[in-house]
Amino acid sequence: MLLFVQTGPGQTAHIGTAKALEYGYGHTLDISDRFNYQINIVKYWSERLASIDVLAQVTGLSTCAGECKPDGSTPIRPGGFRNQVLNIGESYYRALYVGGIGHATPQWEWQVIYPFARPSKPVPSEGPATRCDVVFDTDGNDLGDPEGGIRRQPIIPGCVYPAITPVIEYSKSDIRADVARHIEAAQDSGLPGEPGGKPLTRLQDRAKKRQNGDTACPPRWARPTTPTVKSCDEYPFRSSHQGASTQQPQGTGRTFAPPNTSWCEMDPAWGVPTGVTGPSGWSSCMLEATQNTGAGRDLGSFYARNRVLDGDDFFVRIVP
Repeated sequence: MLLFVQTGPGQTAHIGTAKALEYGYGHTLDISDRFNYQINIVKYWSERLASIDVLAQVTGLSTCAGECKPDGSTPIRPGGFRNQVLNIGESYYRALYVGGIGHATPQWEWQVIYPFARPSKPVPSEGPATRCDVVFDTDGNDLGDPEGGIRRQPIIPGCVYPAITPVIEYSKSDIRADVARHIEAAQDSGLPGEPGGKPLTRLQDRAKKRQNGDTACPPRWARPTTPTVKSCDEYPFRSSHQGASTQQPQGTGRTFAPPNTSWCEMDPAWGVPTGVTGPSGWSSCMLEATQNTGAGRDLGSFYARNRVLDGDDFFVRIVP
């Protein structure tokens, strides 16, 4: 920033220059519509009169653009604009909702005041775009994508950063290992959802979710009960727009049944082919029911933690 002193009517003189590093932190919660933005300012270089910083002060004002209102802030502290001194301003905001969803951008504007110079030009600082909502719904199936589910109590308001695409992880070495292997095989065959590729998008329409499930896992298929109880797992998830019935363009089914795999059980009489590749279609496998239900519960919790609404993108990552 440049420092100027007034030398006469309409005349100023440049008397010094200072440089500062500015960075910020934002915080949201999936269970609250109050969010914050913290600004950090550190002076690191100056010349001429800008080096005389004993009485220099940094001040600022917090505002919010969009569907939000200020909800408390602290002044920039300690306030002294001195070399290598960290100044921090903390601001809080509340979301306002239009149609149940509010979009907001937290902001700070700060400037430096030297007693012998004109105040510096205000410096705007914009935090990350924030989305808050009161419309998240489990759609009557709190377990994500299993064949049965329970109703969950309404979700309270929450906020996220919509520019960040959330990622759910399943591991091949934990109690959901067979589900992870199925998803990995499906993604390796070309189906979407892997980070770095085409994302999945959440589907909240209950009837369409049911159609997706019934297309990939028809009710007429007998679920194995020995040696363990199994249920039908499908990928892409029935709660995604890429599900078996709602995907565009439409594809066909595939599976990874024995003898190629040990974790997937399918009756050859159902006529689901193996060896199919490509980005369209879906995969079906009979997996251990407890794993399938647990993985669905994980998916439902993931949706809630990340406030994944209808049409929101997300990825599925498989880890060892």
